[in-house]
Amino acid sequence: MSTATLKVDRLYEMRGTLHLMASPFVWTARTYALGARNLVHGTRRLIGREPRVVAKVAVRPGRNYGPSLKLATALFPREWVRVLRSIGYENSDPFIVRLRTIPLAVAGGHSFNAIWDDLCDDERLSEREIETLSIEAVSELEQSMKTEGLL
Repeated sequence: MSTATLKVDRLYEMRGTLHLMASPFVWTARTYALGARNLVHGTRRLIGREPRVVAKVAVRPGRNYGPSLKLATALFPREWVRVLRSIGYENSDPFIVRLRTIPLAVAGGHSFNAIWDDLCDDERLSEREIETLSIEAVSELEQSMKTEGLL
């Protein structure tokens, strides 16, 4: 059957138009009804008749870095970094950034081999800077072994 042969009610178009015109009023009435319902439940909660449902948030345990963070803090060359910054090096300079990672690698917080290989492959550092960082790494390793009582 085609749509041309279907009999359409005379008020078909008027019903559709009236339905579209009435829908905002229906939405408004529904919204007010839901708001009144929420007002009733909110008032009951306020009085204390209905218990308040509060979702419990999981408490994250504190971070436990162990002794490696304390050792890395002890190994960090603060005076050297202070002098470099007073000369004109910035905190984001690759040399200072790499200098800051060495104590963490020595203390065992991260893989020393991976950090050292990444340091040596950094194209932003000159050969002289890599030599200076290697001397600093050896001195920090020595200091670490003295702290642990191995030397």
